[in-house]
Amino acid sequence: LMAQLWAAEAALLPQNDTRLDPEAYGAPCARGSQPWQVSLFNGLSFHCAGVLVDQSWVLTAAHCGNKPLWARVGDDHLLLLQGEQLRRTTRSVVHPKYHQGSGPILPRRTDEHDLMLLKLARPVVPGPRVRALQLPYRCAQPGDQCQVAGWGTTAARRVKYNKGLTCSSITILSPKECEVFYPGVVTNNMICAGLDRGQDPCQSDSGGPLVCDETLQGILS
Repeated sequence: LMAQLWAAEAALLPQNDTRLDPEAYGAPCARGSQPWQVSLFNGLSFHCAGVLVDQSWVLTAAHCGNKPLWARVGDDHLLLLQGEQLRRTTRSVVHPKYHQGSGPILPRRTDEHDLMLLKLARPVVPGPRVRALQLPYRCAQPGDQCQVAGWGTTAARRVKYNKGLTCSSITILSPKECEVFYPGVVTNNMICAGLDRGQDPCQSDSGGPLVCDETLQGILS
């Protein structure tokens, strides 16, 4: 599992799935435990995940595209309405250093700075089911225990996904360990993580957050 660091010089951040079996091994997230989680829809089709970083802004992966989308903020089930708030996105801000790679999959693709902010048509109303995720005050360190959550698909490679949000525990790896799994791919703006036993990274989605101690540390790309 690979993620890009929160870049100090930019107001944005990202992360990448591995190519493991997409069968689900994570555990269902407790209802309402991820109030910052956002599902992004293109019409009626689930498109990408995102994370609420401000009452008016959602952070996601730049490769999800800059078309207007519907954002379901505080979502933990794709088919049920359980207190999430629906907003239209009206503006996108792509990381200025993002250049989508030409290769189809890692390690032939490099999507550094795969970050995009989406402006909501109107601010969300904070509450028990909807709130922004805290931004980082320090970088995640090797050995830190973190979490990813999602429905199990990516914008580039559709797989069968769960309707309910699933959480997986992961451990931040050192740059040396990352290089073993992704030789020549992981830059200083990225981090990668190994999943705890029985956890599957494909439970997560493009644009979903890497969360460490209820703090945003990366975005899956």
